[in-house]
Formats: sequence, C-alpha cells, structure tokens
Amino acid sequence: MPSEFEFLDKHFYDTEEVYLAAQAARERFGNYPQARTSTVIYNIGWQELTKSIEEAVINYTFGQIFPDARTFAYMGEYHGNPQWNIVVTGLNYVNASVQIVSGVREYQVAAYINGTVVINARVVGNNPPMLGEIIHLEATVGDFVEVVELKS
Repeated sequence: MPSEFEFLDKHFYDTEEVYLAAQAARERFGNYPQARTSTVIYNIGWQELTKSIEEAVINYTFGQIFPDARTFAYMGEYHGNPQWNIVVTGLNYVNASVQIVSGVREYQVAAYINGTVVINARVVGNNPPMLGEIIHLEATVGDFVEVVELKS
C-alpha cells in the first residue's frame, strides 16, 4: 500500500456488514484512548476508494479528466503549507463516539449511508499537485440509518 494511504487504512473496513464496521470503529478506541470519535468507511472496495481520491487530485490538477468521479479536491493551507482537501461522497460509514459517564466510558455507534467525508492530505514537498500522506478524515454528512448495538 502506498504510504499516503496508510492513515486512511485505519478508517476503512472491508465488509458489507454494518455491525462489523461498527465493531471496528469501537475497537479503534483501544489504540487511540484520547480519541472522542472514530469513523470507519465500509461497503466499498479499497481500490475503488483510493482510486476515487487519486481521480479527485487529477481532476483538480488537469481539469475534468474523470467526469463521473464522486470525489472532488481543492487546495487549502494548514500552518502555512499547502494541503489537499478531498471530498468523497456516496459512502457508507459508521461513526463511533465515546463519553465518560460517572467515570465509565460509554460508546455509541451510528450508521450512515450516502455519506460524505473530507480527507486532508499533505502535498509532497509542499509543491502542488503531488498527493502526500493523508493526515485526517472527518465525516461531515450522511443519511442516518440506525444506532448499532454492540456486544460488550
């Protein structure tokens, strides 16, 4: 896997089952105990997801080469450096959250379809248009389906 997609892999689970994706989102808190949310994209192939990100960057750079792309990209800035902002639409994802209630961690996982996530990535050598390492993923909107009940 190219290193630019290493971070994205943590937010991806190769399944069509919402429960398995929800369980993966919940388990991520074990690796990141300070996190308050965990988003996991599912029901899409890894190749399709990464290709759509690459197509968004190519479309931004060279014009609309992939007219049917369900992604788009724009250039932003973070701490004085250029940054890719890549919007991916039409996704299924789960979003887990944790809160502390009376000293006990409580988790809730919600499932969404037709969702949109924004992916932030570095620019190689701070010289656009090269796609660098993905550094952040944020779920923005989606059609709420259900709260997924997890077994303890």
